[in-house]
Amino acid sequence: MRPWFLILGPFGVWLVLPSLAVAQEAPLLPRAPAPPAPWEVAWPKGLLNATPAADDAIDLSDSIEYNPLLDVDFLLGVPIAARVGVAVFRRHEQALLLEGMAGLDYLIVPFVAAGARYRFVACHTQRFELVIKLGVDAYAGAALFLVPIFGVGADVACIFLHNGPHHGFEWGVDLGAIGLIGARGDSSAVGVAPLVSFIFGFNF
Repeated sequence: MRPWFLILGPFGVWLVLPSLAVAQEAPLLPRAPAPPAPWEVAWPKGLLNATPAADDAIDLSDSIEYNPLLDVDFLLGVPIAARVGVAVFRRHEQALLLEGMAGLDYLIVPFVAAGARYRFVACHTQRFELVIKLGVDAYAGAALFLVPIFGVGADVACIFLHNGPHHGFEWGVDLGAIGLIGARGDSSAVGVAPLVSFIFGFNF
């Protein structure tokens, strides 16, 4: 055997063995792809456009009007009268109204009245609301159509209001009392009369 082969032989084996070791460790199947990083995850299609378009927006044009400007009420009872109120101050679901009224008390006392009324919404749903109206009025009438009388009354109207975007219908009861005094101011003409009426009316 030649001397150079004895020298180069071990050196060649030393070069070939690492290559064989690497080939032994190579997997037979390809590696699975690595999962994407959190910032590389793509959003599913459609989620970014979840906001409804303008054409799909909810139409609120038919929602209830909680604070109308004008009240027109008809009272059946004591008294029988028509009452009109105009809101001079409105804030949220509260209003201050100036009102005028005319009618018959006990069917024998024609009268006119004027005063102020505070109105607020006690509770409501989408279409109905419970409204409380507290009023104070000054009255002028004629007992038996001949004897002039004057008075000051206070009442509370509790009504249910079914309302739309521009007008509504209401019904309920009105309870109160009025203090009366004759035109001559004598004590015999002083008295207190109850006010009990059913109400139906409209608002705008």
